[in-house]
Parts: sequence; C-alpha cells; structure tokens
Amino acid sequence: KRPQSIPQALFYGGAAADSDNLWFGVTLENQRAADERRPHIKRLHRLGYRNLFVSNEPALSPIDWEPWTKLVRWIIAGGESGPGARWTYPDWFRMARDAAKEAKIPFLFKQWGTSKNEDSLSNAAANDAGRNPKEKKGGRL
Repeated sequence: KRPQSIPQALFYGGAAADSDNLWFGVTLENQRAADERRPHIKRLHRLGYRNLFVSNEPALSPIDWEPWTKLVRWIIAGGESGPGARWTYPDWFRMARDAAKEAKIPFLFKQWGTSKNEDSLSNAAANDAGRNPKEKKGGRL
C-alpha cells in the first residue's frame, strides 16, 4: 500500500536484496497510480531487489505495461468485487496478459469482479453454465 516506505523498512529490517524469499509489489488500479508508483519499484530494482510484482486489482482503466514488464516478475489482474464494484473491461486484462506474455513473465487472472461490462462478453460467456455473468469468477480471456 505504501511502496515509498519499502526501502526504509528494508534498511531497518536488514533484508538482503539477494533473498529469494522476499517479494514486493504494488497495486495499480489505473494509469495515474502506475505513473506515481513506478519510481518506487524502480528504486527497489536499482537496489538489487528482483522479486517484484504488480497487482492490477481492481483494474479501473487501461495501463501502459511496457515500462513495468522491464521491472517486475509477475503481473496479477482482476476486477473489483463487492457492493458498488466499478466496471471492468476484458480488454484491460488482455492488455496485461499480452504484455506479460511478450515479456515472458507469469500472469495471473484472479477474477472478473462482481461488475463488468456485460456487452463486452460473448453470449457463450454470459450464459456459461447458467451463471450470472456479474458473478463469474475467472474464466478465459
């Protein structure tokens, strides 16, 4: 939640940059957040930390993934869940998936979320196993 605090916490905690057990990540819900948080992840990368990831959940807008795929080892994406969940568009997930594939890094699609643009789904997906598409968890992108 506070990527700017990670380097200071590492200094006081004595965490070694070569530790395979440490993973650091940031949440990127939109492009503004991506632009604001990239310098903090870049700093960790410069310090030698390589187990870095991003969680694009909730995905609230498209993101330019090109600068991120040079820094992180994992992209996680998913829609917002719960009451009042905001719209999610499948193309946003596809963009993240395709960027990860091109960079040869793992991609995890967690969930559609509880609200998404039903018009963007095929009838087959909308009627998958009789489920309400607003409640569909996971699935093919």
